[in-house]
Amino acid sequence: MEVQKVIIHEIIKNQGVTTAQEFLTNSVLELNEETANLVETLDKSFKRDFINYSIFNEEGQDDFPHYFEQYQNNHSDDDALFVYFTRSAILNLKQIIRNVIFAKGGYFVFAKYAVNETPYIGIFLIRDETGILFNKNSETHSFSLGSVSYPNTNKLAMGCRINLGKYANRDGRYVAMIKNNLADISDYFRNWINIIQPESSTEYTNALFQIVSTIPPPNNPATNEPYSLDEFRKKVYDYTNSRPNKTVNMAEMGRHFYNDESAFTQFAENNNHVIDTEFKVDRRSLKQFCKFDIRADGIRLLFARGDYDTKVRLSEDDNNKVIIESSAFANKLRREYGDGRLYNIV
Repeated sequence: MEVQKVIIHEIIKNQGVTTAQEFLTNSVLELNEETANLVETLDKSFKRDFINYSIFNEEGQDDFPHYFEQYQNNHSDDDALFVYFTRSAILNLKQIIRNVIFAKGGYFVFAKYAVNETPYIGIFLIRDETGILFNKNSETHSFSLGSVSYPNTNKLAMGCRINLGKYANRDGRYVAMIKNNLADISDYFRNWINIIQPESSTEYTNALFQIVSTIPPPNNPATNEPYSLDEFRKKVYDYTNSRPNKTVNMAEMGRHFYNDESAFTQFAENNNHVIDTEFKVDRRSLKQFCKFDIRADGIRLLFARGDYDTKVRLSEDDNNKVIIESSAFANKLRREYGDGRLYNIV
């Protein structure tokens, strides 16, 4: 991980009131081991949560997408610009949160960093947590209990992470946000970041197919050997098709196949696959996990549905032609023909 800039601001607000105060810092944190450890901890906490992907609603003015675009379009890595962007964003949030009676404030950590050479800006909401403090009395050789408040960096109240490369190219869903069911947090945070989430069942089901097609398959418990690709696709199809309401949870599926809830999500992260942690599959797209098995005119054609329109497709010029593009298949057919056994194929 490469950490470039970090700054912390605070919004002070209690539930039940319609006022809020801000504590804005004037400079970024010094880049040292503690700062790097903070960002690494926050990023790991973020990836452990359920994630939804979306894009900015860019129709607004004087809102978060507006300030973010100004910062990105400046093409400067100056610390002062980062400070100005984050302060402007927090002041905008203050106007939103002060009118939300059940909302609470917290610490907002803005971080510009890269993971596996992918650049991000992360915004993480942290709140204080009360812990038990052991007070030692050396004179009486006794302990008494007290309490201490500290920012809980291992459990985010809310957070989002913006993929800067995807944002620059408007390449798909570039905003990843924690899926939080706590209304006092998720509503105002989402309204502040100002995101929209188009229907995505088909897109995510196709992304799942790409992940399943490239991730190393797990072992078959019956043989203790890895599943073949077709076997694994069929297993995922059966698993997904059996889920209530056809809703897939990537962490649960990771535990089911790999005994590791991060198996699918981490592979997606490392290979730039955009997929929600939980989503409803598209029934039509799900069929690509199974095979076509077509028999007609003395010919049998068996192939994965996902290979249709890539390796196998219908000719646009002749309704009686099926085109197969596969060097391995073509070479094998040539070998059969060269051995003089082509006429025996039925």
